[in-house]
Amino acid sequence: MPFLEQSRWLFFLFSVYPVWCQTFIDPVIGFYPGQSMIPSKQNSNITIAFLLPYRLILDYTTMSEYDDCMFCSWIRQMDSGAELAVERINNDSTILPNTMVHVLRVQSWDQGIDPGDTMGGAAAVALELANEYEISGVVGETSDLSTMLTAGILSQFKIPFCGGVQNLPALSDKDDYPYYFRVTFSNKWGQDIALLLNLWNVKRVALVYDVDDIESKGACMDIKNNLFSNDIVILANRYYHGLRSDNDYDAILNEFRLVDARYIILCAQAWSNAYYFVEAAKKVNFTSPDHLWFVTQPPYPPDYDGGGTDPRLDFMEGMIYIAPKSVSPSDPARSLIESEWARLYEIDPLKYQTDHLNWASAGPFDCVGTLLYGFDKILRNNPHYTAQMLTSPQLRNQLKFNAFEDTGFNGTLLNPMKLDSFGDIAASTVFIMLNSTFWGPDGSQRPFAQIDKFSRSLGFHGSPVFNGGLTSPPNDGSIIMPVFIPSIYNYQGKFIIILVAIGYIVCAGFLVIVVSNRKTTEIRTLHAGHTLVTLLGSIFILTGFLSYLIPPTTALCYLRRWLTWTGIPLLISPLIMKTLLVYTVYSKKTVQKGIISRNSRYLSYGNAVILAGNSAILAYSTFVKDFGPIAFTSKHQVIHKCSNVSVSSRNSNSSGGGVSTITLLYLYNGLLLLSLGFAALSTNGVKPIHNETSLFAIFIPLFLLLAIIISSVPFDEYYAMKQVIGFWIVAVGIPILRIGPRAVQLANSSSSSSNDIRKFLNSNHYWNNGKQTTSDVWDDSQQKSTATTKSVSHQSRTNTNSKSAKNEDSSFVIQVNVMDLKMVYRLTYKLRYIGLSYHSNWSFVSSAMLCELNEKRWIHLISEDTHFALSGTQRNLLVETAGNCVFLQIPTADSGQRGELFQPCFMEAEFACEADAIQFMQVVDTSKS
Repeated sequence: MPFLEQSRWLFFLFSVYPVWCQTFIDPVIGFYPGQSMIPSKQNSNITIAFLLPYRLILDYTTMSEYDDCMFCSWIRQMDSGAELAVERINNDSTILPNTMVHVLRVQSWDQGIDPGDTMGGAAAVALELANEYEISGVVGETSDLSTMLTAGILSQFKIPFCGGVQNLPALSDKDDYPYYFRVTFSNKWGQDIALLLNLWNVKRVALVYDVDDIESKGACMDIKNNLFSNDIVILANRYYHGLRSDNDYDAILNEFRLVDARYIILCAQAWSNAYYFVEAAKKVNFTSPDHLWFVTQPPYPPDYDGGGTDPRLDFMEGMIYIAPKSVSPSDPARSLIESEWARLYEIDPLKYQTDHLNWASAGPFDCVGTLLYGFDKILRNNPHYTAQMLTSPQLRNQLKFNAFEDTGFNGTLLNPMKLDSFGDIAASTVFIMLNSTFWGPDGSQRPFAQIDKFSRSLGFHGSPVFNGGLTSPPNDGSIIMPVFIPSIYNYQGKFIIILVAIGYIVCAGFLVIVVSNRKTTEIRTLHAGHTLVTLLGSIFILTGFLSYLIPPTTALCYLRRWLTWTGIPLLISPLIMKTLLVYTVYSKKTVQKGIISRNSRYLSYGNAVILAGNSAILAYSTFVKDFGPIAFTSKHQVIHKCSNVSVSSRNSNSSGGGVSTITLLYLYNGLLLLSLGFAALSTNGVKPIHNETSLFAIFIPLFLLLAIIISSVPFDEYYAMKQVIGFWIVAVGIPILRIGPRAVQLANSSSSSSNDIRKFLNSNHYWNNGKQTTSDVWDDSQQKSTATTKSVSHQSRTNTNSKSAKNEDSSFVIQVNVMDLKMVYRLTYKLRYIGLSYHSNWSFVSSAMLCELNEKRWIHLISEDTHFALSGTQRNLLVETAGNCVFLQIPTADSGQRGELFQPCFMEAEFACEADAIQFMQVVDTSKS
């Protein structure tokens, strides 16, 4: 079989094998100067580091010692392959013609020999290597996890690093590893598999993977993402433990049987528990001609030696193995290197271990070649650069992975070696239908299909022969279990419909209240526009619930996501904007309609900005297709749901390391809630009638806590019930908190009798020239007199030295208006009298009454639940003039002296019901006594 497929899987047991440890004191094994017969090579030099677990093999002197160590032979071959590439380039006058390459061998992480650090040792070595040594590049590492640590650290120091054996998909993330590249595949087969399945019109598959193997888990995640984006339904997504022997394979296969899974994708290493899983599948007829398996590695028996026929391999016939296209053994450049390796093995078999190249030696060989050819290309394209500058900061910015995409190096794995846009080998993907010729002595089986890495074109090499001799792919099955969908025929559907109906009724009722009472103080203090936006958010969320009553498709899943996650910011942003408006008005101490209207308009635009940011995330989610339908079984039913997956680019080599869009949505709306909290703090001193934020700062966390509790309570196995209840609490609770109290106030106000208020005020509490009138009759003359007394407007443009005001009882400015017997007041006052200095700032008054008693004019003010009774002498002259400036003129002994001018700001307050008016008048009665 081809060497690339023969045993590459084995080395990745490094990442899952039981961990031994080692210490990392002085990790440098030694410095090995290069040798060359070319004189010009002595002009300059560079050093590259080989990073391998050398201490496992340092003391080995016989082949039997290597045979007794599971990994040691591969480690030795890796080192020898890398060294061979250095020797070839040091003796090649065309590559780095004036530069000698030296080698620094450095100890990396392994499953070692002495107690001490494990993965953390990789970080320690990388830091020491970057800080203490002038190296131009690094080659090596073994396990996926230690490679992630090393690649991340070396990228911070801008040191190029090539991996020859690592297949972890996450290493393709160039945001985290911009200086890392590899000459091996990334295990990201999702787009390739989806392309083939779409061609065969297959729309239903099942996934199973080894959860203990990070590489296999990453491979299935990439496949899952791409199946979603291609509208292929995942009937089941199951896993087993590769490091355990007590896996319940029958439970997985039973679920596959219940959903009639015909296409099965297995992500696992070879020579692992994957064999036992497929063996169990064979016993229940899941390897029949009606089933088709895709495998990321052939599921060989753990004790299979990797070559020759074996009756236990029969069940693998007809499985499709996905792999990168390798260089043909007959390729001239490859044949030349093979011959040289065989010759060197004859000379020193202990050093080279085998008489042919394999995965362990080929990867490091290609890594060194690609790295050094890349250096040579940079120096040739920039004649003013020198080799020593490869370690300088100004040149290291040019040594990212893309500097090595096309260096002209003829590799053993790809000829010429090329990298894709994610720093992975750009070999085409091939599909091999496994049969005995694959694991036979010559490994000559050809692929039946191939996908070009760059053009994405799919080509066939003859018709594949499927299991049982079939020439066409099997049917993808049919649903043999009942599919559960909420509807009017089950309690889940009825419950969802009832919740939606209640929510619509609540929203409709509040909508009528807001629109019909938009000019009242209760609604104006809510800000009708922002309130309508809140109701719109609730309607969006409630409408999204109806999608649970329809079998999910990709389009329906995204419709639900758009409705729900558009509704949430529509609920939150109006609260933020309204609170900012309140803060702006109170901080400027103004009620000028022009200023308030302008700020209100600007803040209304803020709702649009917040919604635009949220919509951008949703649009990105729709573009990358990270959300779609998935099926699972529960209580012998098939349940379909919409599921989130991590962000995956449409490119098959996408990094896979990005943040999922559902996480972005949570973060974005979490920031909105945090902003609401800050807004609540900024307006903490504002009265509740104008400021609702403090209430929401308490209740919204309670809503969220309640939703979380509900989602964790196992009251129903159908997942949608918990989601609907949690979102319903938020969607209906916020409008109730906002509009409910104002609706109650309006109801109380409408139920009061205006005649009773008129009678009460006229018969019991009207004061005329210091004499109380008790008549129950409200005649026109009394009404006119009362209105004249209680409606006073003042203005003056005169100024007086502020010292003159100190001799008076108090200095204040007020405007009082009585309208429609609901006693609406516009007023403000500023106390200047030193004896009242504790109210030296502007105060905002909620209620007021102007009356006369004992030849004095009294003005009773209520400010933040504090009562003031301010009096002036009867000889005060109240002069009414046009304008917005109100003043009180106080004559003195010198009649030519005028009173002090005050510039007021206005606000409105009113008695909404008879009870409030009576209570206020009782307070006035008390003040008069």
